[in-house]
Amino acid sequence: MKFEESNTIKDTLIVLINKEVLILLKSGKEYVGIIKTVGVHCIVLEQTNERSFFDAIISIDDISTIETKVRS
Repeated sequence: MKFEESNTIKDTLIVLINKEVLILLKSGKEYVGIIKTVGVHCIVLEQTNERSFFDAIISIDDISTIETKVRS
């Protein structure tokens, strides 16, 4: 993944569709999962941790940090 200084959080989320990520919210809550959909205001994250039967709908404005594996 190549980082561009002009990219927004939304631009980065779109690049990471179908990739596993850790999303850190401004509140400090963390979510781990695979980005399934990026909408205008929210994303759908298919959770892969202890709540694997649940998806999370997360407001893009609430996202503080996105972590993803870029090297093996």
